[in-house]
Amino acid sequence: MPVKLGSPFEEDLLRTWTEYRRRGIADVVPFPPEFVVLSRSGSRAMGYFKEKAYFDYVGVMVGSGRAVAAEAKSTREPILRFNSAGLKSHQIEALVRWGAAGAFVLVLWQHAGQVVSVSSERLRELVESG
Repeated sequence: MPVKLGSPFEEDLLRTWTEYRRRGIADVVPFPPEFVVLSRSGSRAMGYFKEKAYFDYVGVMVGSGRAVAAEAKSTREPILRFNSAGLKSHQIEALVRWGAAGAFVLVLWQHAGQVVSVSSERLRELVESG
């Protein structure tokens, strides 16, 4: 199950990114795809995303200028799946591609209150092993 906007996990990540920015470590922000609004009704909007999101957060390491790309997933089950219920193929491809290009890439996976970080190298190994 993916992280939903406003979830406690996302709020924790936003606090972490804010602290990184305050300390001068990195500047990382949420990364939504462009949303096309078709109609509005009060504070609600109907529409669609122009493309699939690559990942949830992008940023830059302060000092080095190295790009940062992160995908956040939170699951009820003790497994992070590589399919429609977890990491999607276009996200994996983009993360591996950005990592190969030199970006600091990671997947942050939350389960049962614990957060695990999966590096682009480990992600590439998992993809190559099937």
